Amino acid sequence: MMVPRRIILSRKGFDGGAGGCPSPIYPDGTMLSIPIPEPENPTHEIHTRYSDLRRQGALEFPRSLITSPGHQIDLTDREVHLDPDIRPELRPAFASEDCEKLLLFGQDDRAQTELSNNGVVEGDLFLFYGWFKDARQEGESVRFERRGRNRIVREAHVIWGWLQVEKSHLIEQVGDLPDELKCAGHHPHIEHRGYYNNNCIYQASPTLSFCEKIAGAGIFERYDSALRLTSEWEARRCHWTLPAFFREAGLTHHGPGTAFDLANWEARGEFIHGRSASCIPGQEFVMKTDGVSSKITREMKTWLESTFKYAKKSN
Repeated sequence: MMVPRRIILSRKGFDGGAGGCPSPIYPDGTMLSIPIPEPENPTHEIHTRYSDLRRQGALEFPRSLITSPGHQIDLTDREVHLDPDIRPELRPAFASEDCEKLLLFGQDDRAQTELSNNGVVEGDLFLFYGWFKDARQEGESVRFERRGRNRIVREAHVIWGWLQVEKSHLIEQVGDLPDELKCAGHHPHIEHRGYYNNNCIYQASPTLSFCEKIAGAGIFERYDSALRLTSEWEARRCHWTLPAFFREAGLTHHGPGTAFDLANWEARGEFIHGRSASCIPGQEFVMKTDGVSSKITREMKTWLESTFKYAKKSN
């Protein structure tokens, strides 16, 4: 098993700044990451709305989110930023069927510069995480559980998807698209490429390099404690528990001189616990795995095996 040279914890989906609430975990443990909305006053025409999104497996996409008694977020007429695009069945009906097996993630501006500066290239692994809370279906709506009724996670940051990079494409604001992406007009970083600076599309590999039975991009359909980043005893979702090897390997935004320095996290057996940078502006947290000791590499392999233990196998 070969460990990717870069592993990126990438915050994606509804959160306090984009959307204003968590994504739901249903009573059976199914997770549904809600894609973030587009800006309320976009400078470009948006064609995809939440009402265009279809389903994740057998789960119909909700039309509203009931966050508390008397407060509801109506998704019907809002424009959606469907990225990462790793759930083909969720795409709008007008998306090309030729792209069914093309799984993509777009990044731009300063976040893309950070990925580039940290050497993120082909073969590297994005692990997408988000803010989740227990919820239940009510007709076409999702109602989040009150604190006293939470069953599974309370509120937590949880890894919900992944993408290992086969190719990266720098997308110009004008001109021809790469042949592989010409069918992906539904993707916001392609449909509105004239709006984005430093625009990059990451294309998923067919299968994982370290487990060829699993697709190169996809979602973890159900919650498992191995996917949880937030400490199980914490009510504050930005306080994480990570394997101790993160301290040696390092994680961007968590180095010396920061308030989140991993060296200052509390050691608890094979894990470290502390306040992460996940609740400040910033989306990508990069761990470099090359150059670490063989012992740390073995621990990374064990962690990846645990993380992907319940991932759906490819057909």
